[in-house]
Amino acid sequence: MDNIGGIFGCLGIAILIALCWVIIFGIIAIPTYVVLGLYAGLKFIGTNIIIALDMLFYPGFDAPTIVVWGFWGLISGMAIQGYREMRIYGRKGIGTLIALTPILLLVLTGTVRSISIPDTSDNNPTMVVEQNTSESKKEPATPTKNAPATTKQSRIEKKQNTPDKQTTTTTNPTALERRAPMRTTKLRDSTAPLPVDPTEPRHVPTQQNKVTTPTVVPKPATPSAPVNMVLIPAGEFQMGSSESDDEKPVHTVYIDAFYIDKYEVTNAQYRVFLQANPQWQKGRIASKYHDGDYLKHWNDNNYPNGKANHPVTFVSWYAAMAYAKWAGKRLPTEAEWEKAARGRLISKKYPWGNNIDSTRANYNKQVGDTTLVGRYSPNDYGLYDMAGNVLEWCLDTYNTDFYVSSSRKNPISGGSVLRKTVNFSKISTEPRVLRGGSWSTLSQSLRVADRTKGLPTLSYFGAGFRCVKDVSP
Repeated sequence: MDNIGGIFGCLGIAILIALCWVIIFGIIAIPTYVVLGLYAGLKFIGTNIIIALDMLFYPGFDAPTIVVWGFWGLISGMAIQGYREMRIYGRKGIGTLIALTPILLLVLTGTVRSISIPDTSDNNPTMVVEQNTSESKKEPATPTKNAPATTKQSRIEKKQNTPDKQTTTTTNPTALERRAPMRTTKLRDSTAPLPVDPTEPRHVPTQQNKVTTPTVVPKPATPSAPVNMVLIPAGEFQMGSSESDDEKPVHTVYIDAFYIDKYEVTNAQYRVFLQANPQWQKGRIASKYHDGDYLKHWNDNNYPNGKANHPVTFVSWYAAMAYAKWAGKRLPTEAEWEKAARGRLISKKYPWGNNIDSTRANYNKQVGDTTLVGRYSPNDYGLYDMAGNVLEWCLDTYNTDFYVSSSRKNPISGGSVLRKTVNFSKISTEPRVLRGGSWSTLSQSLRVADRTKGLPTLSYFGAGFRCVKDVSP
């Protein structure tokens, strides 16, 4: 009996412990998960609301965010106070109009921004000029009747004093007039009708041939890419993948045409930039633009021996932005980079296909350092090292859930291209996107859809960049 009692006692204690655990889990764990879920949801909503408001309040020119928000806060406060004052004096209509003033200003600034950048209007004038030119070429050949020229002298004199097509042909000989110059001279100088010679060759068939000859309007030439850059044509592509949460969902994106560097920026190129911009030299750069490892492997402002044409590394996002601005270019958006890296291929892991080995890229420490740019085969666009060698800085702010709510056309995370490029040195220190993998990363990071993040001050042995340039309309 004692043994049975002991067994039941132990069983009861176990059940009591289990009940206590369930109660504790229900009281603490479940609410904790609920709170964490709510926090994540609110953070996502709040982040997107802030981005939306920032884009809404953007005045169309570069200005610090705090100034822009402060301006709209002041306008809103004045509108509210004006509304209250008008209600006190019984003028509700005027008060309502004052209260709507901030909304009207937002509509006005949005309208100005939308009409200040024309899209394709530059092409129309060229087409109109070509059409007018073709019509003007046809006009001299249309007159087929020269008989009125053999009438009375008074009628001839009226035509000479009238600025019409026949007067023009008299003063500016065409191909038709050059064939019978004497007739035109006699018509102008003689006071008697010209004799008609039936054996004289007629020129009407020649005129008819000219009229029926089609005028070919040349097509506009494709703009030639700058030196060592490649034109990426405008169009759609499938961005993202299903292999990682921050790469989901796969979605269709349209990108305007742009130029991109064939190669990653090299040490030699970056040294030229430093010579022209001493404030970005090693030892002079402001501490807020790097993490202390800026150009760590350089000796003062000289790159390591034998690495002139290796990609520059140990450069922060701020330094890459400064170089691009100096070169008259900019960093690529994340979407631009991925479209260029895919090289017209669809649903492939790497720029060349789905398989990878050491003959295609420099990765996984197989070489142990950076290699010469262009050492490996290019992708279908003719771009080198879009996978491996060094990670490449992009313009975007890193956002894990960006693909869920990104724009379908020219998406960019964290603000507009204009705001980022004009005043990049005052942008906050939120993480930025890096793409392409490096000589030290695993093959997973070399996928065209892989996304890596880093603080803009990061100066890393495996991070470099390449530039893009907008196609002028």
